[in-house]
Amino acid sequence: MVAMSLTVALLVLACFVYLERTDRAHVTVGIIVAALVVEAYLYPSQNEIPLGLFRLTLLGQSFRLPELLIGVGTIVRLVIGRPPRKILPLGVAWAVFLAWYGFGLVLGQLNGLDLNTGLFQVRPVIYLGGGLILAATVPVERYLRPRMLWGSLLALAVVCLASVPTTILNDLAAQEEGSLVVPPRGWPPLLPQAQLGILGADLVTIVVSLAAGLAILTAVGRLRPRLPAALLSLGLLLLPFVAGQRAAIAGALVVLSLVFLALVWGAMSGRFVLAGPGLSVLVMVVAVAALAISPVLASTSERADSPNEGLGVSETLSQIFVETGQVQSAQTRFRMYDDGMERVRDNPVVGSGLGVRYRIVPATGRGLLTGGGFHNSLLDIAVRSGLVGLVLFVIAVAYTVVGGLRVWRRHPDGAVAALAMAALVAVAGLLAKGMAESLFEKYRLAVLLGLLLGVCGSACLDLARRGEAGSTNRSSGARVLEPSPRERFSSSLRDSGS
Repeated sequence: MVAMSLTVALLVLACFVYLERTDRAHVTVGIIVAALVVEAYLYPSQNEIPLGLFRLTLLGQSFRLPELLIGVGTIVRLVIGRPPRKILPLGVAWAVFLAWYGFGLVLGQLNGLDLNTGLFQVRPVIYLGGGLILAATVPVERYLRPRMLWGSLLALAVVCLASVPTTILNDLAAQEEGSLVVPPRGWPPLLPQAQLGILGADLVTIVVSLAAGLAILTAVGRLRPRLPAALLSLGLLLLPFVAGQRAAIAGALVVLSLVFLALVWGAMSGRFVLAGPGLSVLVMVVAVAALAISPVLASTSERADSPNEGLGVSETLSQIFVETGQVQSAQTRFRMYDDGMERVRDNPVVGSGLGVRYRIVPATGRGLLTGGGFHNSLLDIAVRSGLVGLVLFVIAVAYTVVGGLRVWRRHPDGAVAALAMAALVAVAGLLAKGMAESLFEKYRLAVLLGLLLGVCGSACLDLARRGEAGSTNRSSGARVLEPSPRERFSSSLRDSGS
Protein backbone atom coordinates (compact mmCIF):
# COMPACT_ATOMS: atom_id res chain seq x y z
CA MET A 1 0.00 0.00 0.00
CA VAL A 2 2.85 2.40 0.77
CA ALA A 3 4.50 1.58 -2.56
CA MET A 4 1.24 2.22 -4.40
CA SER A 5 0.77 5.50 -2.52
CA LEU A 6 4.25 6.69 -3.48
CA THR A 7 3.66 5.69 -7.09
CA VAL A 8 0.38 7.58 -7.26
CA ALA A 9 1.94 10.64 -5.60
CA LEU A 10 4.85 10.67 -8.09
CA LEU A 11 2.47 10.30 -11.04
CA VAL A 12 0.32 13.16 -9.75
CA LEU A 13 3.42 15.29 -9.26
CA ALA A 14 4.70 14.58 -12.78
CA CYS A 15 1.28 15.27 -14.29
CA PHE A 16 0.84 18.60 -12.52
CA VAL A 17 4.40 19.72 -13.35
CA TYR A 18 3.72 18.95 -17.02
CA LEU A 19 0.46 20.91 -16.94
CA GLU A 20 2.16 23.92 -15.36
CA ARG A 21 5.02 23.91 -17.85
CA THR A 22 2.62 23.66 -20.79
CA ASP A 23 0.47 26.54 -19.45
CA ARG A 24 -2.62 24.42 -18.80
CA ALA A 25 -3.20 25.26 -15.18
CA HIS A 26 -6.97 25.10 -15.61
CA VAL A 27 -6.70 21.36 -16.31
CA THR A 28 -5.40 20.89 -12.77
CA VAL A 29 -8.60 22.41 -11.39
CA GLY A 30 -10.65 20.18 -13.70
CA ILE A 31 -8.82 17.05 -12.51
CA ILE A 32 -9.56 17.88 -8.87
CA VAL A 33 -13.25 18.50 -9.56
CA ALA A 34 -13.46 15.26 -11.56
CA ALA A 35 -11.81 13.36 -8.69
CA LEU A 36 -14.39 14.78 -6.27
CA VAL A 37 -17.28 13.69 -8.48
CA VAL A 38 -15.90 10.21 -9.20
CA GLU A 39 -15.00 9.49 -5.58
CA ALA A 40 -18.39 10.70 -4.31
CA TYR A 41 -20.07 8.54 -6.97
CA LEU A 42 -18.15 5.38 -6.06
CA TYR A 43 -18.18 5.92 -2.29
CA PRO A 44 -21.30 7.82 -1.12
CA SER A 45 -19.98 8.06 2.45
CA GLN A 46 -16.55 9.58 2.98
CA ASN A 47 -16.18 7.56 6.19
CA GLU A 48 -16.48 4.18 4.45
CA ILE A 49 -13.62 4.42 1.93
CA PRO A 50 -11.27 1.43 2.33
CA LEU A 51 -7.55 1.53 1.64
CA GLY A 52 -6.94 1.70 -2.07
CA LEU A 53 -6.68 4.22 -4.86
CA PHE A 54 -8.99 6.72 -3.15
CA ARG A 55 -7.46 6.30 0.29
CA LEU A 56 -3.67 6.23 0.32
CA THR A 57 -1.20 5.80 3.18
CA LEU A 58 1.83 8.07 3.50
CA LEU A 59 3.99 8.87 6.53
CA GLY A 60 1.64 7.06 8.87
CA GLN A 61 -1.35 9.15 7.77
CA SER A 62 -4.17 8.21 5.42
CA PHE A 63 -4.95 10.64 2.62
CA ARG A 64 -7.94 10.72 0.33
CA LEU A 65 -7.15 11.19 -3.34
CA PRO A 66 -8.66 14.72 -3.55
CA GLU A 67 -6.52 15.71 -0.56
CA LEU A 68 -3.40 14.47 -2.31
CA LEU A 69 -4.35 16.21 -5.55
CA ILE A 70 -4.98 19.59 -3.99
CA GLY A 71 -1.88 19.40 -1.79
CA VAL A 72 0.49 18.45 -4.60
CA GLY A 73 -1.22 20.82 -7.02
CA THR A 74 -0.83 23.77 -4.65
CA ILE A 75 2.88 23.07 -4.09
CA VAL A 76 3.52 22.76 -7.83
CA ARG A 77 1.58 25.97 -8.54
CA LEU A 78 3.55 27.95 -5.96
CA VAL A 79 6.92 26.60 -7.10
CA ILE A 80 6.51 26.41 -10.88
CA GLY A 81 3.37 28.37 -11.70
CA ARG A 82 2.84 32.08 -12.05
CA PRO A 83 1.34 33.61 -8.92
CA PRO A 84 -0.68 36.80 -9.40
CA ARG A 85 1.19 40.06 -9.06
CA LYS A 86 -1.60 41.55 -7.00
CA ILE A 87 -3.30 40.08 -3.94
CA LEU A 88 -6.84 41.34 -3.47
CA PRO A 89 -8.51 41.97 -0.07
CA LEU A 90 -10.48 38.76 -0.66
CA GLY A 91 -7.27 36.72 -0.62
CA VAL A 92 -5.83 38.61 2.35
CA ALA A 93 -8.99 38.06 4.39
CA TRP A 94 -9.01 34.32 3.75
CA ALA A 95 -5.27 34.06 4.43
CA VAL A 96 -5.69 35.76 7.82
CA PHE A 97 -8.60 33.53 8.77
CA LEU A 98 -6.83 30.32 7.72
CA ALA A 99 -3.66 31.36 9.54
CA TRP A 100 -5.62 31.96 12.74
CA TYR A 101 -7.54 28.71 12.29
CA GLY A 102 -4.28 26.81 11.73
CA PHE A 103 -2.82 28.37 14.89
CA GLY A 104 -5.52 26.44 16.70
CA LEU A 105 -3.40 23.30 16.31
CA VAL A 106 -0.71 24.83 18.53
CA LEU A 107 -3.34 26.11 20.94
CA GLY A 108 -4.95 22.68 21.10
CA GLN A 109 -1.67 21.05 22.04
CA LEU A 110 -1.08 23.65 24.74
CA ASN A 111 -4.53 22.75 26.09
CA GLY A 112 -3.70 19.02 26.02
CA LEU A 113 -6.08 18.04 23.22
CA ASP A 114 -5.70 14.97 21.01
CA LEU A 115 -3.01 15.44 18.35
CA ASN A 116 -4.50 13.08 15.76
CA THR A 117 -7.85 14.84 15.97
CA GLY A 118 -6.08 18.18 15.66
CA LEU A 119 -4.18 17.03 12.56
CA PHE A 120 -7.49 16.00 11.01
CA GLN A 121 -9.17 19.27 11.89
CA VAL A 122 -6.32 21.40 10.50
CA ARG A 123 -6.70 19.96 7.02
CA PRO A 124 -9.32 22.55 5.96
CA VAL A 125 -6.42 25.02 5.79
CA ILE A 126 -5.14 22.96 2.86
CA TYR A 127 -8.59 22.46 1.35
CA LEU A 128 -9.65 26.10 1.40
CA GLY A 129 -6.23 27.70 0.94
CA GLY A 130 -5.11 25.27 -1.75
CA GLY A 131 -8.36 25.49 -3.67
CA LEU A 132 -8.30 29.29 -3.49
CA ILE A 133 -4.72 29.46 -4.80
CA LEU A 134 -5.23 26.91 -7.56
CA ALA A 135 -8.45 28.38 -8.94
CA ALA A 136 -7.60 32.08 -8.48
CA THR A 137 -4.33 31.83 -10.42
CA VAL A 138 -6.09 30.53 -13.54
CA PRO A 139 -7.11 33.20 -16.09
CA VAL A 140 -10.86 33.58 -15.78
CA GLU A 141 -11.56 33.18 -19.50
CA ARG A 142 -10.35 29.59 -19.35
CA TYR A 143 -13.31 28.66 -17.17
CA LEU A 144 -15.67 29.87 -19.89
CA ARG A 145 -14.67 27.70 -22.81
CA PRO A 146 -17.89 26.29 -24.31
CA ARG A 147 -16.45 22.83 -24.93
CA MET A 148 -15.32 22.52 -21.33
CA LEU A 149 -18.68 23.72 -20.01
CA TRP A 150 -20.66 21.39 -22.26
CA GLY A 151 -18.37 18.48 -21.41
CA SER A 152 -18.84 19.11 -17.70
CA LEU A 153 -22.62 19.34 -18.06
CA LEU A 154 -22.90 16.13 -20.06
CA ALA A 155 -20.59 14.22 -17.72
CA LEU A 156 -22.60 15.28 -14.67
CA ALA A 157 -25.86 14.40 -16.41
CA VAL A 158 -24.66 10.92 -17.39
CA VAL A 159 -23.25 10.13 -13.95
CA CYS A 160 -26.18 11.44 -11.90
CA LEU A 161 -29.33 11.03 -13.94
CA ALA A 162 -28.47 7.40 -14.66
CA SER A 163 -28.35 6.80 -10.90
CA VAL A 164 -31.81 8.18 -10.15
CA PRO A 165 -33.72 4.88 -10.77
CA THR A 166 -31.22 2.89 -8.69
CA THR A 167 -31.44 5.36 -5.83
CA ILE A 168 -35.24 5.28 -5.81
CA LEU A 169 -35.30 1.46 -5.86
CA ASN A 170 -32.79 1.32 -3.01
CA ASP A 171 -34.89 3.68 -0.92
CA LEU A 172 -38.02 1.59 -1.50
CA ALA A 173 -36.19 -1.63 -0.69
CA ALA A 174 -34.66 -0.11 2.45
CA GLN A 175 -38.12 0.77 3.73
CA GLU A 176 -39.46 -2.75 3.19
CA GLU A 177 -36.64 -5.25 3.55
CA GLY A 178 -33.56 -3.33 4.60
CA SER A 179 -30.76 -1.97 2.48
CA LEU A 180 -30.43 -3.15 -1.10
CA VAL A 181 -27.01 -1.53 -1.53
CA VAL A 182 -24.32 -4.13 -2.31
CA PRO A 183 -20.86 -3.63 -3.81
CA PRO A 184 -20.94 -4.46 -7.52
CA ARG A 185 -19.05 -7.55 -8.57
CA GLY A 186 -15.96 -7.54 -10.71
CA TRP A 187 -14.38 -4.36 -9.38
CA PRO A 188 -10.56 -4.36 -9.47
CA PRO A 189 -8.67 -4.50 -6.17
CA LEU A 190 -7.91 -0.76 -6.38
CA LEU A 191 -11.62 0.00 -5.87
CA PRO A 192 -12.83 -2.34 -3.11
CA GLN A 193 -16.37 -1.97 -1.76
CA ALA A 194 -17.30 0.66 -4.32
CA GLN A 195 -21.04 1.28 -4.63
CA LEU A 196 -22.31 2.06 -8.10
CA GLY A 197 -25.49 3.99 -8.79
CA ILE A 198 -26.23 5.52 -5.37
CA LEU A 199 -26.73 9.27 -5.01
CA GLY A 200 -24.99 10.22 -1.80
CA ALA A 201 -25.32 13.56 -0.04
CA ASP A 202 -21.85 14.77 -1.04
CA LEU A 203 -22.33 13.93 -4.71
CA VAL A 204 -25.70 15.65 -4.79
CA THR A 205 -24.30 18.79 -3.18
CA ILE A 206 -21.34 18.94 -5.58
CA VAL A 207 -23.58 18.48 -8.60
CA VAL A 208 -26.09 21.10 -7.44
CA SER A 209 -23.28 23.63 -6.91
CA LEU A 210 -21.93 23.07 -10.42
CA ALA A 211 -25.37 22.86 -12.06
CA ALA A 212 -26.42 26.21 -10.59
CA GLY A 213 -23.45 27.87 -12.24
CA LEU A 214 -24.12 26.16 -15.55
CA ALA A 215 -27.76 27.31 -15.42
CA ILE A 216 -26.71 30.94 -14.96
CA LEU A 217 -24.13 30.70 -17.75
CA THR A 218 -26.78 29.15 -19.99
CA ALA A 219 -29.15 32.05 -19.33
CA VAL A 220 -26.55 34.58 -20.48
CA GLY A 221 -25.92 32.60 -23.66
CA ARG A 222 -22.55 31.01 -22.89
CA LEU A 223 -23.85 27.49 -23.59
CA ARG A 224 -25.59 27.04 -26.93
CA PRO A 225 -28.07 25.68 -27.77
CA ARG A 226 -29.49 27.07 -24.57
CA LEU A 227 -32.66 25.01 -24.26
CA PRO A 228 -30.96 21.56 -23.93
CA ALA A 229 -28.36 23.04 -21.59
CA ALA A 230 -31.10 24.57 -19.45
CA LEU A 231 -33.03 21.31 -19.29
CA LEU A 232 -29.95 19.35 -18.21
CA SER A 233 -28.69 21.86 -15.65
CA LEU A 234 -32.09 22.42 -14.06
CA GLY A 235 -32.77 18.68 -14.06
CA LEU A 236 -29.59 18.25 -12.01
CA LEU A 237 -30.92 20.79 -9.52
CA LEU A 238 -33.73 18.35 -8.67
CA LEU A 239 -31.36 15.63 -7.45
CA PRO A 240 -31.53 16.57 -3.73
CA PHE A 241 -35.28 15.93 -3.73
CA VAL A 242 -34.64 12.46 -5.17
CA ALA A 243 -31.86 11.59 -2.74
CA GLY A 244 -33.85 12.96 0.23
CA GLN A 245 -31.04 14.32 2.43
CA ARG A 246 -32.30 17.18 4.59
CA ALA A 247 -29.12 19.28 4.48
CA ALA A 248 -28.81 18.84 0.72
CA ILE A 249 -32.45 19.90 0.23
CA ALA A 250 -31.91 23.01 2.35
CA GLY A 251 -28.84 23.93 0.32
CA ALA A 252 -30.67 23.29 -2.95
CA LEU A 253 -33.56 25.55 -1.94
CA VAL A 254 -31.08 28.33 -1.22
CA VAL A 255 -29.36 27.76 -4.55
CA LEU A 256 -32.65 27.77 -6.48
CA SER A 257 -33.75 30.99 -4.82
CA LEU A 258 -30.45 32.71 -5.56
CA VAL A 259 -30.39 31.55 -9.17
CA PHE A 260 -33.86 33.01 -9.64
CA LEU A 261 -32.87 36.30 -7.99
CA ALA A 262 -29.66 36.52 -10.02
CA LEU A 263 -31.50 36.06 -13.31
CA VAL A 264 -34.18 38.61 -12.42
CA TRP A 265 -31.58 41.08 -11.16
CA GLY A 266 -29.49 40.66 -14.27
CA ALA A 267 -32.47 41.19 -16.56
CA MET A 268 -33.77 44.25 -14.68
CA SER A 269 -30.34 45.89 -14.41
CA GLY A 270 -29.55 45.33 -18.08
CA ARG A 271 -26.70 42.95 -17.31
CA PHE A 272 -28.14 40.65 -19.98
CA VAL A 273 -31.39 40.21 -21.89
CA LEU A 274 -33.71 37.35 -21.01
CA ALA A 275 -35.37 36.68 -24.34
CA GLY A 276 -36.23 33.45 -26.11
CA PRO A 277 -34.26 30.53 -24.65
CA GLY A 278 -32.86 32.77 -21.94
CA LEU A 279 -36.37 33.49 -20.72
CA SER A 280 -37.11 29.78 -20.76
CA VAL A 281 -34.30 29.26 -18.27
CA LEU A 282 -35.99 31.63 -15.83
CA VAL A 283 -39.34 29.92 -16.36
CA MET A 284 -37.80 26.51 -15.72
CA VAL A 285 -36.14 27.74 -12.51
CA VAL A 286 -39.59 28.75 -11.27
CA ALA A 287 -40.98 25.38 -12.36
CA VAL A 288 -38.24 23.50 -10.52
CA ALA A 289 -38.84 25.54 -7.37
CA ALA A 290 -42.61 24.95 -7.63
CA LEU A 291 -42.02 21.23 -8.13
CA ALA A 292 -39.84 21.16 -5.06
CA ILE A 293 -42.30 23.02 -2.85
CA SER A 294 -45.48 21.38 -4.17
CA PRO A 295 -45.29 18.32 -1.82
CA VAL A 296 -45.21 20.69 1.15
CA LEU A 297 -48.17 22.69 -0.09
CA ALA A 298 -50.10 19.52 -0.95
CA SER A 299 -49.50 18.09 2.49
CA THR A 300 -50.61 21.37 4.05
CA SER A 301 -53.85 21.51 2.06
CA GLU A 302 -54.71 17.89 2.84
CA ARG A 303 -54.26 18.43 6.56
CA ALA A 304 -56.17 21.68 6.46
CA ASP A 305 -59.28 19.73 5.39
CA SER A 306 -59.29 18.01 8.78
CA PRO A 307 -60.34 20.37 11.59
CA ASN A 308 -58.22 18.61 14.18
CA GLU A 309 -55.09 18.08 12.11
CA GLY A 310 -54.57 21.40 10.36
CA LEU A 311 -50.88 22.23 10.10
CA GLY A 312 -49.12 25.23 8.61
CA VAL A 313 -46.21 25.19 6.20
CA SER A 314 -43.69 25.46 9.03
CA GLU A 315 -45.14 22.39 10.79
CA THR A 316 -45.15 20.46 7.53
CA LEU A 317 -41.53 21.35 6.91
CA SER A 318 -40.81 20.25 10.45
CA GLN A 319 -42.32 16.86 9.68
CA ILE A 320 -40.31 16.51 6.49
CA PHE A 321 -37.01 17.45 8.08
CA VAL A 322 -37.47 16.11 11.61
CA GLU A 323 -40.42 13.85 12.28
CA THR A 324 -39.97 11.42 9.39
CA GLY A 325 -37.70 8.99 11.19
CA GLN A 326 -35.33 11.79 12.25
CA VAL A 327 -36.58 12.79 15.70
CA GLN A 328 -33.79 11.12 17.62
CA SER A 329 -31.18 12.42 15.18
CA ALA A 330 -32.43 15.97 15.63
CA GLN A 331 -32.47 15.66 19.43
CA THR A 332 -28.92 14.30 19.38
CA ARG A 333 -27.83 17.23 17.24
CA PHE A 334 -29.35 19.70 19.71
CA ARG A 335 -27.32 18.05 22.45
CA MET A 336 -24.21 18.59 20.33
CA TYR A 337 -25.13 22.26 20.01
CA ASP A 338 -25.51 22.57 23.78
CA ASP A 339 -22.13 20.96 24.37
CA GLY A 340 -20.51 23.23 21.79
CA MET A 341 -22.03 26.38 23.31
CA GLU A 342 -20.70 25.39 26.72
CA ARG A 343 -17.21 25.10 25.24
CA VAL A 344 -17.57 28.51 23.61
CA ARG A 345 -18.54 30.05 26.95
CA ASP A 346 -15.48 28.43 28.56
CA ASN A 347 -13.06 29.89 25.95
CA PRO A 348 -14.97 32.65 24.14
CA VAL A 349 -12.12 34.74 22.67
CA VAL A 350 -9.53 32.38 21.18
CA GLY A 351 -11.38 29.07 21.47
CA SER A 352 -10.21 25.70 22.72
CA GLY A 353 -7.98 24.93 19.73
CA LEU A 354 -7.98 22.09 17.25
CA GLY A 355 -8.49 18.61 18.64
CA VAL A 356 -11.77 19.18 20.52
CA ARG A 357 -14.02 16.15 20.76
CA TYR A 358 -17.51 16.09 22.25
CA ARG A 359 -18.86 13.27 24.41
CA ILE A 360 -22.63 13.24 24.70
CA VAL A 361 -25.39 10.78 25.44
CA PRO A 362 -27.43 10.33 22.23
CA ALA A 363 -31.19 10.63 22.18
CA THR A 364 -31.48 6.84 22.18
CA GLY A 365 -30.00 6.84 25.69
CA ARG A 366 -27.55 4.04 24.84
CA GLY A 367 -23.80 4.55 25.18
CA LEU A 368 -21.76 7.66 24.47
CA LEU A 369 -21.41 9.49 21.17
CA THR A 370 -18.04 11.07 20.42
CA GLY A 371 -16.88 13.18 17.51
CA GLY A 372 -15.07 16.32 16.47
CA GLY A 373 -17.66 18.24 14.44
CA PHE A 374 -20.77 19.80 15.99
CA HIS A 375 -22.83 19.65 12.77
CA ASN A 376 -22.73 23.43 12.41
CA SER A 377 -19.79 25.11 10.70
CA LEU A 378 -20.08 28.40 12.61
CA LEU A 379 -20.20 26.55 15.92
CA ASP A 380 -17.17 24.48 14.89
CA ILE A 381 -15.20 27.65 14.19
CA ALA A 382 -16.32 29.30 17.43
CA VAL A 383 -15.32 26.24 19.49
CA ARG A 384 -11.93 25.80 17.81
CA SER A 385 -10.92 29.40 17.04
CA GLY A 386 -13.15 31.45 19.31
CA LEU A 387 -15.05 34.59 18.47
CA VAL A 388 -11.88 35.96 16.86
CA GLY A 389 -11.91 33.16 14.31
CA LEU A 390 -15.64 33.51 13.78
CA VAL A 391 -15.32 37.24 13.08
CA LEU A 392 -12.42 36.63 10.69
CA PHE A 393 -14.49 34.02 8.86
CA VAL A 394 -17.44 36.40 8.51
CA ILE A 395 -15.12 39.13 7.22
CA ALA A 396 -13.61 36.76 4.63
CA VAL A 397 -17.07 35.73 3.43
CA ALA A 398 -18.12 39.39 3.28
CA TYR A 399 -15.10 40.31 1.14
CA THR A 400 -15.94 37.42 -1.17
CA VAL A 401 -19.54 38.57 -1.57
CA VAL A 402 -18.54 42.21 -2.14
CA GLY A 403 -15.89 41.24 -4.68
CA GLY A 404 -18.21 38.92 -6.58
CA LEU A 405 -21.01 41.48 -6.69
CA ARG A 406 -18.58 44.13 -7.93
CA VAL A 407 -17.61 41.84 -10.81
CA TRP A 408 -21.29 41.14 -11.47
CA ARG A 409 -22.08 44.85 -11.72
CA ARG A 410 -18.98 46.30 -13.36
CA HIS A 411 -17.22 43.71 -15.50
CA PRO A 412 -17.58 44.53 -19.22
CA ASP A 413 -17.83 40.83 -20.16
CA GLY A 414 -21.25 39.47 -19.25
CA ALA A 415 -19.96 35.88 -19.18
CA VAL A 416 -17.31 36.71 -16.57
CA ALA A 417 -19.92 38.58 -14.54
CA ALA A 418 -22.22 35.56 -14.71
CA LEU A 419 -19.36 33.26 -13.66
CA ALA A 420 -18.71 35.39 -10.57
CA MET A 421 -22.40 35.30 -9.66
CA ALA A 422 -22.49 31.53 -10.26
CA ALA A 423 -19.58 31.06 -7.87
CA LEU A 424 -21.31 33.19 -5.23
CA VAL A 425 -24.53 31.21 -5.57
CA ALA A 426 -22.68 27.91 -5.16
CA VAL A 427 -20.75 29.24 -2.16
CA ALA A 428 -24.02 30.37 -0.56
CA GLY A 429 -25.49 26.90 -1.07
CA LEU A 430 -22.51 25.24 0.60
CA LEU A 431 -22.59 27.66 3.53
CA ALA A 432 -26.32 27.06 3.93
CA LYS A 433 -25.70 23.34 4.13
CA GLY A 434 -22.92 24.05 6.60
CA MET A 435 -25.51 25.30 9.06
CA ALA A 436 -26.69 21.69 9.46
CA GLU A 437 -23.38 19.89 8.89
CA SER A 438 -19.73 20.31 9.76
CA LEU A 439 -18.53 21.65 6.44
CA PHE A 440 -14.87 21.49 7.47
CA GLU A 441 -15.25 17.81 8.33
CA LYS A 442 -16.56 17.10 4.80
CA TYR A 443 -13.32 17.27 2.86
CA ARG A 444 -15.09 16.95 -0.50
CA LEU A 445 -17.26 19.99 0.16
CA ALA A 446 -14.38 21.92 1.74
CA VAL A 447 -12.22 21.37 -1.36
CA LEU A 448 -15.12 22.44 -3.59
CA LEU A 449 -15.65 25.56 -1.44
CA GLY A 450 -12.00 26.50 -1.82
CA LEU A 451 -12.15 26.09 -5.60
CA LEU A 452 -15.32 28.19 -5.84
CA LEU A 453 -13.70 30.93 -3.78
CA GLY A 454 -10.76 30.79 -6.17
CA VAL A 455 -13.01 31.13 -9.22
CA CYS A 456 -14.56 34.23 -7.67
CA GLY A 457 -11.08 35.51 -6.91
CA SER A 458 -9.98 34.93 -10.51
CA ALA A 459 -12.89 37.03 -11.75
CA CYS A 460 -12.03 39.78 -9.24
CA LEU A 461 -8.40 39.76 -10.38
CA ASP A 462 -9.49 40.08 -14.00
CA LEU A 463 -11.65 43.09 -13.14
CA ALA A 464 -8.77 44.66 -11.20
CA ARG A 465 -6.37 44.16 -14.12
CA ARG A 466 -8.85 45.73 -16.52
CA GLY A 467 -9.32 48.64 -14.14
CA GLU A 468 -5.57 49.21 -13.85
CA ALA A 469 -5.13 49.04 -17.62
CA GLY A 470 -7.98 51.49 -18.15
CA SER A 471 -6.65 53.93 -15.56
CA THR A 472 -3.17 53.74 -17.08
CA ASN A 473 -4.51 54.51 -20.53
CA ARG A 474 -6.61 57.40 -19.23
CA SER A 475 -3.75 58.92 -17.25
CA SER A 476 -1.16 58.61 -20.02
CA GLY A 477 -3.51 59.72 -22.81
CA ALA A 478 -1.92 59.96 -26.24
CA ARG A 479 1.56 59.46 -24.87
CA VAL A 480 0.83 55.75 -24.61
CA LEU A 481 1.06 55.54 -28.39
CA GLU A 482 4.36 57.42 -28.52
CA PRO A 483 7.42 55.10 -28.61
CA SER A 484 10.07 55.49 -25.96
CA PRO A 485 13.64 56.62 -26.84
CA ARG A 486 14.91 53.07 -26.47
CA GLU A 487 12.20 51.80 -28.83
CA ARG A 488 13.05 54.52 -31.37
CA PHE A 489 16.74 53.63 -31.13
CA SER A 490 16.04 49.90 -31.61
CA SER A 491 13.80 50.68 -34.57
CA SER A 492 16.47 52.79 -36.21
CA LEU A 493 19.00 49.99 -35.79
CA ARG A 494 16.65 47.51 -37.42
CA ASP A 495 15.96 49.92 -40.26
CA SER A 496 19.68 50.55 -40.86
CA GLY A 497 20.40 46.85 -40.77
CA SER A 498 17.76 46.16 -43.33
